[in-house]
Amino acid sequence: EAPRQEGSAAATRVLVVEDDEAVRRYLCRVLRRHGLHVEEAASPAEARHRCEELSGSIDVLLSDMVMPGGSGAELAVHVRTTCPDIGIVLMSGYTEEAFRAEHSLAETLFLEKPFSTDALLAALAHAAALHSGN
Repeated sequence: EAPRQEGSAAATRVLVVEDDEAVRRYLCRVLRRHGLHVEEAASPAEARHRCEELSGSIDVLLSDMVMPGGSGAELAVHVRTTCPDIGIVLMSGYTEEAFRAEHSLAETLFLEKPFSTDALLAALAHAAALHSGN
């Protein structure tokens, strides 16, 4: 396990929302290996429940955009209203241009799949910093 670095993504608690179990497990494993605290949800409904349950202790929501039972964008809007201090990173196989044309979520980062571990960690650190006042 990587050593924790103050002020980096390592201090971050992330809620990973991904309906594909293999992808979700992979993402969680990678994030834990880099010292992040990880919670997971398999659907938008489960994610909303986890956010309420963990109120105030999630730094960043990392969510797939397209899932059965709701979109990552809808989830982001809900989470932003209930937990305004949470950073949000949405990931999708669609392009960022297509995402931005359809959704106008301020201060929401977007990762186009496939992405590298470095790009993922950088996005999470940036999202956490945006909402921690750093």
